[in-house]
Amino acid sequence: MTGRILQGSYFLDFTVLLPPIVASYAATYGNTPSSKELQDLQIWHLRLGYLHHDMIQKLAANGSVNGLRLKTTEAPTLCSGCAFKNSHCATFPKNISRVRATQPGMLIHSDICGPMNVPSHGGSLYYILFQDNHTRYRFVFCIAKKFDALTCFQRAIRSMIHYAQLNLVFWAEVVDNIVYTLNRTCSRLNPHITPFEAYTEIKPSLAHKKNSAA
Repeated sequence: MTGRILQGSYFLDFTVLLPPIVASYAATYGNTPSSKELQDLQIWHLRLGYLHHDMIQKLAANGSVNGLRLKTTEAPTLCSGCAFKNSHCATFPKNISRVRATQPGMLIHSDICGPMNVPSHGGSLYYILFQDNHTRYRFVFCIAKKFDALTCFQRAIRSMIHYAQLNLVFWAEVVDNIVYTLNRTCSRLNPHITPFEAYTEIKPSLAHKKNSAA
């Protein structure tokens, strides 16, 4: 395997083989029947890991996912979980010349977070995250050894653990929930389609989502 440095990032030259999307996977994680239950905006804010209220309203208005039905659209005051999450250091400056992929699997970003102060319930001390540049679809794996940190996900994990008052040994399960949610919500770069649908061509459902504290 060979690699090179470009614009401050390491690029590895290899071929990505995308996993097949089988019918059972689509039935379980994709377009499950929509729920007719109406819920307050704040309930969905908690279910989706403190996703910004504006983005939740766009998801519902654009029909980007199944099962998201809002009863009220008025954004409440800042919750304690958001205040805890948003306490962070300054971000790195934006790189406006960054390379963008034109198809899934063309460019994969990766970073590692850890070691955690408390081992997970399964014995992990790190997690490694992979993100497809084109679709923004993410894969996460909890592992026992590695070196670096991914600060934005650390903040999200702290926020969910803080709100839910979870034991710290469940941080690996929180990571899985965060990545699962991010794959099924839109972003500023892709405001009309979720990473899940861009990657699998299947519209996801949020009808089964519970609060992060549940």
